[in-house]
Amino acid sequence: MDNVDTKKLFETGVSAMLKSLDPYTEFEGRQEAQDMNESISGKYGGIGLVISGSTIPKPVALVDNPENSGAKEGSKLLPKEALKDNAQLLDDDTIALDDDDDEDLVGNQFKKESTSKKRKDELKAYEKAVAKGVRVVTAFEGYAFDYGMRPGDKLVAIDGKNIEPGISVEDVRNRLRGDPGSDVDITFEREGVEGQTTVTISRTVVQIKDVKLATMVGSPKDGIGYIQLSGFTSDAGREVRNAIVALQQAAEDATNGNQSLQVSLYI
Repeated sequence: MDNVDTKKLFETGVSAMLKSLDPYTEFEGRQEAQDMNESISGKYGGIGLVISGSTIPKPVALVDNPENSGAKEGSKLLPKEALKDNAQLLDDDTIALDDDDDEDLVGNQFKKESTSKKRKDELKAYEKAVAKGVRVVTAFEGYAFDYGMRPGDKLVAIDGKNIEPGISVEDVRNRLRGDPGSDVDITFEREGVEGQTTVTISRTVVQIKDVKLATMVGSPKDGIGYIQLSGFTSDAGREVRNAIVALQQAAEDATNGNQSLQVSLYI
């Protein structure tokens, strides 16, 4: 008897029940609630990495391959020779039809070629996704960046457990996150560097900044300030205020208090 995930069963049941009420009522599970709180607070326990990757299911050409089936080579039911003959039969271009069924012959041949091309395209996409893997998009300074990680690094393993092809980015993210103060071992590959590198990073409370950039444009004497606001967490107002005060002070220092600040917001 298979084990039942009672939490998943509960959340699925409640979600289905609420959907029957109206199209506006939705159930927010624990993971969704946690993600929402993180987006509002701008804080989470992790290492300060932004990662990306493609989740592509294994192609049928690989799943249905007789050599990947549950039968063992040399078994009485499906010996190795029979597996090869079966694979050859599936790939054979000969179609046994009546001589009068020319249109069916052409149609079936076209379908077979289309299916074969589709499987080849799926295989290429899968191999491309596997080659790309899960990579670092951004490494925050003060966090993973200070441990040597850089954008473009391909994650290979976390705490000694390999990152298998097809794993979702969410699963990798959840393995990287954890309680502040705990350590995580990350193994990665970098283009132009031989072999693999493993670093041990201590998890901490990562603060996502809403104001990514605040600087003077041109000469400080012109009093033109630029603030880039990229998010709206609970600390967004405080960060914008602090940025304006800092730019105002820089403009006044450059003009001996004679020039006011002009701020342009980019959202």
